[in-house]
Amino acid sequence: MRQTIKRPKLGVLVMTLCCLTNCAREEFYNNQILPVLPSQEVLYAFSVKYPNADAILWDEENGFYVAHFTWMSVPVNAWFSKEGEWILSENEHSFMQIHPNVPKAFYRSSYSEWDIEQIKMLERKGMDTIYVVSVTQSNRLTHLYYSKYGDFIKASSNVNNTMYAPASLPYEIRRTLSRLFDSPQIIDFWEDDLAVNAAIREGNNYCLVVFTFSYEWLCTFRNIGQADLKPSIWEKFQSSEYGVYTVTQLRTLQNESGLSYVFYFLDEDKRSYILFIKENGNFDCVVSY
Repeated sequence: MRQTIKRPKLGVLVMTLCCLTNCAREEFYNNQILPVLPSQEVLYAFSVKYPNADAILWDEENGFYVAHFTWMSVPVNAWFSKEGEWILSENEHSFMQIHPNVPKAFYRSSYSEWDIEQIKMLERKGMDTIYVVSVTQSNRLTHLYYSKYGDFIKASSNVNNTMYAPASLPYEIRRTLSRLFDSPQIIDFWEDDLAVNAAIREGNNYCLVVFTFSYEWLCTFRNIGQADLKPSIWEKFQSSEYGVYTVTQLRTLQNESGLSYVFYFLDEDKRSYILFIKENGNFDCVVSY
């Protein structure tokens, strides 16, 4: 949590100034006595990345130094390792400031009628930029993650203040991604109750790659457009009982059993469903989520 600087009493202030007279300059930063004093390496790394930062406050969180400041009049939080390595930054945005595919994806989702609390941009070392749209309904808070191009990544109800804490992609997953893709660009990485997930882009294609907890590959979801579907598969969907509903996303699913097509759609009550159709046109299953 951000700590507030309290104004010391006069006597304490005089004693403090006397004691600090011969201290190194890094004891002060932007003429403020800091609640937490980062190392010289951290202060230098911060000044290089954000040379015109203003109203700076520091604290510690999960073993990282966190700077709270304004950058070009925008409030920003930035995480640094104790060795002075920048890890991640977050700041608030609006739909007017980001790729139009992000609000487009949001307003086509089952969350479109929820109240938007805030939109944050996350920049992280070794990963691509993502946006987190926090929405509420009936005192329920949900965070929706999107790539900077509007690809939906995940929904999370995690309300912990450390929800954006830095995460390092395991070597085994990096190695598998390098084998499966020519030039994967890492967007996000997380674990849930079922598996380990890596969201990537390869060129213009968004993919979700799923692993076991021992980092063995399970399957790959790849975003596609209607033009990428076999005509027979689209006709199969259209002629089914689900064909009257609005398709919000199409994907392929590749696993050891082969290839399937995945239809994401909303019913008339904006409930979300996923339909799986095998490559041969046979319906596999439909699930709600």
